[in-house]
Amino acid sequence: MKYLTPLFSLLVIFLFKASAQVIDLDQKGYEDSLSAKLGQPLSDSERAVVNFYLSNYWSEKDTLKSKNYLQAGRKLMGSNRFLSALYQFYRAGLIFDKDIQLSQSLYLRTDSLLAGYTTTEAYTFRSRLWSNIAVLKQYQDDKQGYMDLQLNKSLPYAKLSKNPLQLALVYSNIGLMFNNLDEFKKAQHYDSLALTALQDVKRKANINSVGILRNVIRNRLFQGDLPGAKQILNSLYKVVAPYPDNINFLDYYELAGAYYCDIKDYDTAIHLLDKGIRLADKLGQGFLKISIQFQKYRVYAFQKDYKKALALLLEILKFTDVSLAGNRVILFKEIANTYEKLGDYKNGMIWLRKMAELSDSLSEANVTNNINELEAKYQSSEKEKKIFALKSQQSKAALIQEKQQAANRLLLLGCLFLLAVVGGAVFYYRKLTGQKEINHAQKLKEIEQLHELGVAQAMLEAEERERNRVARELHDGLGGMLAGVKLNLSVMEMGNEGLESKNENQVHMEENMEQTLNKVIGQLDSSISELRRIARNMMPESLLRLGLEKALKDLCDYYCSPKCQVHFQGMDIAKDMPIVNQVYIYRIIQELVSNAVRHGAAKSIFVQCSQNNELFLITVEDDGKGFDTGILAQQKGLGWHNIQTRVAFLKGKLDIHSEMGQGTTVNIELNGYTG
Repeated sequence: MKYLTPLFSLLVIFLFKASAQVIDLDQKGYEDSLSAKLGQPLSDSERAVVNFYLSNYWSEKDTLKSKNYLQAGRKLMGSNRFLSALYQFYRAGLIFDKDIQLSQSLYLRTDSLLAGYTTTEAYTFRSRLWSNIAVLKQYQDDKQGYMDLQLNKSLPYAKLSKNPLQLALVYSNIGLMFNNLDEFKKAQHYDSLALTALQDVKRKANINSVGILRNVIRNRLFQGDLPGAKQILNSLYKVVAPYPDNINFLDYYELAGAYYCDIKDYDTAIHLLDKGIRLADKLGQGFLKISIQFQKYRVYAFQKDYKKALALLLEILKFTDVSLAGNRVILFKEIANTYEKLGDYKNGMIWLRKMAELSDSLSEANVTNNINELEAKYQSSEKEKKIFALKSQQSKAALIQEKQQAANRLLLLGCLFLLAVVGGAVFYYRKLTGQKEINHAQKLKEIEQLHELGVAQAMLEAEERERNRVARELHDGLGGMLAGVKLNLSVMEMGNEGLESKNENQVHMEENMEQTLNKVIGQLDSSISELRRIARNMMPESLLRLGLEKALKDLCDYYCSPKCQVHFQGMDIAKDMPIVNQVYIYRIIQELVSNAVRHGAAKSIFVQCSQNNELFLITVEDDGKGFDTGILAQQKGLGWHNIQTRVAFLKGKLDIHSEMGQGTTVNIELNGYTG
């Protein structure tokens, strides 16, 4: 009897949202051990890794704690490229099911940062991140995409990692998916590979090993291999028995209940499943509770207690976790069947219609197979007709030989004529197509030229606005200060004349002149500072002397204050980049940091720049008040327009994420930085 249905494809997702470290079943001891390490004398890199591990541990329990540990790790990672990859990986895990697109983007960035590493740990992370991207595909009911990434991305990296636990994980989940697709021989093959790899894992009391054993038991129950399922079920019990209140004990209750249901020991099955439901309620695991309740429904159905069975199905349907289309089809079908068993055919038909409507989108593959079968039958029929016609012609060959020869001659002439027509048509078509391609290429070139002219025009306008701004600062700021100096010098000159004519007030006049002189000196100092500030804004000296990375660090230090801390991280930034492009990148980051300080009221700003061959990546992230990104389309301010213009000039892409009260993150990819 088949045990597993597509409803349990949800549990593949539960297994694969994983990290590269192995979390012990003794989770409290595991967390205490990591926390104790933070009190030991460790390097910044080691402390960053421990904070990332703690962030992952709390990600399913306390989101705020998880986020705090993640940020603590980020501040300690410095310019280490590998740790930067880990930060992106665990950040993606924290928002895994909250923002699928951003999570996938962060996983892809992790893969890019790890591309140059060939260590076991790096390959393990790359295998895990592709498994997690596959799970995001499954969230969107893309089974083919899920399987493609597992087989062609995650599995090759798992093999390169030489990590037996990671390899067993990938094998096990591929086997479970094949089992759901009724590919039993392939499922058994991957189950065997998973168990073989698991034998090389020294300590099996971890959540990943439990997940592998769980998948193998499901597959064997589905295939009706009850003795084999019982054998692995006993192994699972030995692993989880020391931890009766652990979340992984729910797997044992569910699978043991299913096993006893299949051997018709219904009382034992109900007893174990009820214990599982109580533990799920205690742990707040509504997701896993669904699977256990579904097994309890099966017991009621086998006992023909259809009223209890129906009530349980309707209760399961209320959970928002039952979201995959395939799972809802199964539930609709079971509800319809149960209504039919109760003699309520009206409601049975209603639920069958719901199932049919939802099934339409899932039956395309079956339709394609049916079409292929019909096409094959058609071809077979045509071949039979040709054989029959050939035999008939052979029996009459002697009578129609002369007619056939004449027909052949006519046919040859017709073919020659047809060939000439086709040849002329092909020649004309090629000529026409070639002209269209030439016209199309010219249009593309014109469009590209117009775009380049538009960017150049925008740059000229931006430079003109910048000149106007500098002129205003010189006139209003420095000009006013120098006018004050002139006025005070004039006062001194008049005072000097008075001193020559009125000796009786000589002491008093000398004191006034000294005060005026000190005031002039102060005004000159302010003028020099203002002139240096304007010059710095026009072209920072450190950029010319020391290069882009040092200039950006000085910029971040300049904006630091007691109210706002600005952290800079630079990785692999080339020193031979054209100075023009260095200035554009500097201006982009200067404008973003200035906006975060002035408009975002940020307390902490993180600036990261990294270079990978022909790609230059910029990330500016702050914890400010955020804003509605929809207003950027109507934004006419100088700063944001300059950022967009410079990114376009460097052939880049700009992506911004911001929410009110949640801060702002800006990611920029520049492809034209080499000039």
